[in-house]
Amino acid sequence: MNIELRSVKYAAFASQETSCFSAKVAVDGKVVGHVRNDGTGGANFYEPRELQRTLDAFAASQPPVMHAGRPLTASADLAVGQLLDAWLVRRDFDRAIGKRALIARGETILQTKAMAPAALAQAVQTIAAANDGGRVLNLMPRDEAFALYSQLTARA
Repeated sequence: MNIELRSVKYAAFASQETSCFSAKVAVDGKVVGHVRNDGTGGANFYEPRELQRTLDAFAASQPPVMHAGRPLTASADLAVGQLLDAWLVRRDFDRAIGKRALIARGETILQTKAMAPAALAQAVQTIAAANDGGRVLNLMPRDEAFALYSQLTARA
């Protein structure tokens, strides 16, 4: 079963105890419902209710998620939280790679300030020529660059 979030609307400013968002949920490519959270600490809301049972079953079939050395209870909310985190990382990467030079150095992603395309191209070439131990993500194949970015910016 392939689960994905689509048409995500995320409101960082309204996120207090939990993430404030809404999204369509697609199962095997077909939109089957909607999930949202008001961001005030409560559980997610699922429409239709059957969607929560489907996602609970999906979460139970996945490898356990460890936190502080203990497995977390598999649930629809946990599965949606992981999907939302992945969506946020992808969004941040897509926004940054087009405007900033991204450099992986050690276990860190460094980035320049936002630049116009011509200035960015020049900065990327200058940084690559300096080759001081960092890998310039802008020069890598996009999937490989995203995998490295995702690994180094994983949310706790």
